[in-house]
Amino acid sequence: MFKHLTLTFSFILLTISFLFSQDDISLTAKIPKEIQSGNQFTVEVKIKKGGLKGIARFEHKLPEGFVATQMNSANAEFRFYKNTVVLQWINLPFENEFTISYKVKTDTSVEGYHVMRANFYFLHNSERRIVEMYPQVLTINKGNSKSWSAKKDGDLIANNLDNILKKGEFSCIRQKPYINENNEIIVNLLVNKKNLNKFGKIQELIPKGYKAVSVKSNNAMFVYNSRLHIVKFMWMNLPQSPQFVVSYKLIPIKDIPDEAFIITGEMFYAINNVTNTIDIVERGIDLMKYIKKK
Repeated sequence: MFKHLTLTFSFILLTISFLFSQDDISLTAKIPKEIQSGNQFTVEVKIKKGGLKGIARFEHKLPEGFVATQMNSANAEFRFYKNTVVLQWINLPFENEFTISYKVKTDTSVEGYHVMRANFYFLHNSERRIVEMYPQVLTINKGNSKSWSAKKDGDLIANNLDNILKKGEFSCIRQKPYINENNEIIVNLLVNKKNLNKFGKIQELIPKGYKAVSVKSNNAMFVYNSRLHIVKFMWMNLPQSPQFVVSYKLIPIKDIPDEAFIITGEMFYAINNVTNTIDIVERGIDLMKYIKKK
C-alpha cells in the first residue's frame, strides 16, 4: 500500500514537472525593421507563460539616445531607468499568454544598426530562470529635416559623443564602416573605459562573404572565426588610456550575399570580478580624427 502511494505521488510530481516546461515560455516581439532618427516607434512583446504564476520581471536594455514610455503594462509596475525598460509583476496575469507594449522615442543624433534584446526572469522551484527574446535588428537612418544644416547635424553628433565620453559609464562606439582607397571596408571602434583596467572583450558579428583582418588592436588578442563570422578583441588587462580605438578591415573573399550589410556587436568588461555586457552603438563620425584631437 505504502509503495503504491509512493509511486502515485512520484507520478503526480512527474506530471506537474511535465506540465511546466521552460520551453513553453517564449517572447515574441513586434519591432519595426527601419525608422528615421528622431522618430518614435512601438514595441509589442507577446509573452507566452503557460501555467507560470507569481513573481516575474521583463527587461529590455535600450541603446543610448532611446527613451521609453508606458503603454500596456499588463498590470506590471513599469519603470525606465539607465536606458532599461523594466516591467515587474508580483503576480503574473492569469492568462496563458498576454501582450505588453511601450513607445520608444529616438534622439535625432541616433543612427545605424541596433540590436534589440530582452529577457524574461521568473522563479521556478525557488530557482531563478531566464528566457531570452530572439534578437532583432533595428536600422535607424538619418532624418532629412530641413531645420538642420549639415554643419549643425555634425555638431549634434559630436556633442552627443562628447556627452557619452564625459559620463562615467563604460561605452563602445562603432564608426559607420567606410571603404578605403584599397576597396577594403574599415571598421573603427572607440572604447570609453574611464579608469577600468581589468578584463575586456569586443565581439562583433560580421556579414557573410568577408574575412576580417586586424588593423589596430591596442595590445588585444585578435581572433577571427570564419565559420561563425565573428571578430574578437580580447584583453586580460585593458589599455591604460581612458579612451582608445581598435580597428579591423573586411575583405571580400567570395560572392557577397544579396542581403543588408549589418554588423552587430557587444563589449564585455569586468567590475569587481563580475562580467558586464553592453551593446556596441554605431555613429556617423570619424573616430580616428576625434581621438587625434584628444
